[in-house]
Amino acid sequence: GNDKTNYMLSLGYFDQNGLINKTNAKRYTSRFNLESKVNDKLKIHGNLAYTYSPLEEPQSSMSGVPGFTQVIRQINRIAPMIAYKYENGEYGSISDGNPMAWPESPSFNRENYYDFVGNVGADWEIIKGLHFKPTLGFVSSIAQNKFFIADIQYYDAAGDKLRYQGPNKLTDKNTTFRRTTIQGLLDYTRSFGNHNFKLLGGYFQELTQYTENSAYRQGFLNNELSEINLGSTAGQTASGYGYEMALRSYFGRLNYDFAGKYLFEANLRYDGSSRFSPKHRWGAFPSFSAGWNLSKETFFEPLKESVSALKIRGSWGKLGNQEVRAY
Repeated sequence: GNDKTNYMLSLGYFDQNGLINKTNAKRYTSRFNLESKVNDKLKIHGNLAYTYSPLEEPQSSMSGVPGFTQVIRQINRIAPMIAYKYENGEYGSISDGNPMAWPESPSFNRENYYDFVGNVGADWEIIKGLHFKPTLGFVSSIAQNKFFIADIQYYDAAGDKLRYQGPNKLTDKNTTFRRTTIQGLLDYTRSFGNHNFKLLGGYFQELTQYTENSAYRQGFLNNELSEINLGSTAGQTASGYGYEMALRSYFGRLNYDFAGKYLFEANLRYDGSSRFSPKHRWGAFPSFSAGWNLSKETFFEPLKESVSALKIRGSWGKLGNQEVRAY
């Protein structure tokens, strides 16, 4: 950059295999930051970041308890006298199956995460001491999860059928999360002799959106087919849901101090949340505080060698809570 503009660009790559066959995690990262002084009155800034994180791991074919953790559990508990494979090439097994067969089967769990975070803003000094600071932010997170369980036929040492884990099945799930925020701040700082004032007024708006869709099918012709449309329609399921939540706020704050000794602060928020019905959506939340900085008083000077700073402060406030289910 230069004396007016600074920027930063970074790229990252991570790739690691796990200790067990077919386990892998990758991460691709990128980030761009920018700060620029357009003129003596206006500054702008922006921060953008994107991450792509794929993950893959094997799965258990054990009925009712699929998942990678079951592979680890069964490897640690299966008796050592159970054959990994017989001379005929078939897997040895117990009633739960064979944890060595699962990682070597086509079963898999594949997860892909796409995450974006961005915000841009500005600082405009309208007149001396008066600043307007708008900010726009956006967060997006997309998750794709594909979960395929292969069926396995076990045999005994003579080659006769022993037990079956199946049918093969696939779950395909996708979620999307988005959050958009808009904020505008207007602050003013002014001093008159020993009287120091700071005024802040602001507006904030937030919109959160979420969707989730999941599909399930079983009975694929073989374990090489793992697309949802290739499974049998018998026993198929589909589910999904979504929601939107919004928050809007107006707020203000006054700070006053006299020579840094006597302190006062007053705040007022007026918040509205979509989680409540229209008749009960808005609420006002005030707060006040006052303080006395004793260490600024002349009578405190002899004590400063032992106590460098001492302040007394009292406050009162009212808070709201929107952490409830939507009406």
